[in-house]
Amino acid sequence: MKLYFFSSGVLESYRDLFINNGGHTRFDVPVPFFLIQHKGKNILFDTGNHKDDMGTHLLPRLLGNVKPVFTEDEWAPKAIEKAGLKPEDIDFIILSHLHHDHAGAIADFPNATVIVQKAEYDYVRRPDYFMTQAYYNDEAPAPVTNFNFDGEDAMKMKKVDWYFLNGWQDNKFDLFNDGKIIIYFTPGHSVGHQSLLVNTDEDGSFLLTADACYVEENIAAGVLPGLVCDSPSYLQNLKTFRLLEKTGVKIVTGHDPELWKTFKHAPEYYK
Repeated sequence: MKLYFFSSGVLESYRDLFINNGGHTRFDVPVPFFLIQHKGKNILFDTGNHKDDMGTHLLPRLLGNVKPVFTEDEWAPKAIEKAGLKPEDIDFIILSHLHHDHAGAIADFPNATVIVQKAEYDYVRRPDYFMTQAYYNDEAPAPVTNFNFDGEDAMKMKKVDWYFLNGWQDNKFDLFNDGKIIIYFTPGHSVGHQSLLVNTDEDGSFLLTADACYVEENIAAGVLPGLVCDSPSYLQNLKTFRLLEKTGVKIVTGHDPELWKTFKHAPEYYK
């Protein structure tokens, strides 16, 4: 097994989006995505930003909170070349959720089966008003803004091979049935959020929390972030993460700039 840590650049943002009442100060955060190679298969956990987010793709109302900054080499389909792969080599994509900075490139891996919670997929069609800013046209399976159904991205989205998980019924879904890659249902940040436990052969266990825990301060102090769909569920996730941490699992938070510096980054990997 190999576990690679990638980042699709950074989001220029503000601290109070990631730590509730954390102060409206500048806070630039990584946009992680991960590659796991196991049993001859290539698996991505999240895909980072949409390629056009380097330009004016996002709407002004989104850019008021976050601004993606990255190079073409950091765009997921290009970045995986560091591991000797091409987009068509990806077999599975496990999506934490469908927000624009996590699902931006799902349509650019033509042979991948995309594993997502059914609740998340359905929610995009009718998001609550406070969540419309986080879901965006080309990263979601339904129009949440003014979508061009005749455009290239629309055609790609129609070809995505979706595989749906059903919440607590499928909690701890074991992708290879060998205890190595396990999907945890972690709603709270969004209605269908999921996190990924990766049990490597030599370097221990990593829980990739994505936005179920933005930064270490969330878990250490039990502090909510600024964007939450279900606060009690989010807090329960943090309790679960603290428990797993006590058992020796390394918690990899979703957007922590300081913690991110401590990990190996591709082309280095954990095994």
